[in-house]
Amino acid sequence: MSRGPHRRRRPELTPVYAQEATRAAVVGSPEELGAAVAYIRRKQGLSIDRAAGLSGVTKQTLMALERGSRSIRHIDMLRILGTLTIDVALIPRVLTHSLHPDAPE
Repeated sequence: MSRGPHRRRRPELTPVYAQEATRAAVVGSPEELGAAVAYIRRKQGLSIDRAAGLSGVTKQTLMALERGSRSIRHIDMLRILGTLTIDVALIPRVLTHSLHPDAPE
C-alpha cells in the first residue's frame, strides 16, 4: 500500500542525552515552558526553521512558544511538543507542591 505523494516520513531526531531524557520538569508558566522547549530543541540539534517545519507550524509560532507567548493555539503547541518527543503530564498542584515546597499555590 502506497503512502501517496503528500505523505512524508518523519526523519529520525537526535535523542536528548539519556541522563537528561529521564528528568521531568514541572513548569509553572508559559515562560518556563518556552525555555524548556527551546533547551530541548537545541539539545536535539534542530534549528527553529527545521523544528517548525517538522511540526507543521510557522517559524513565528515556534518562536512565540519559546518566548513564552500566551496566545499559542493548543494544537500547535501539541504538534511542537510531539515533534520534539516531549510528553505532557497533568499533575495536581497538591502533588507538585509536596515535590517542590517553594512552588506557588
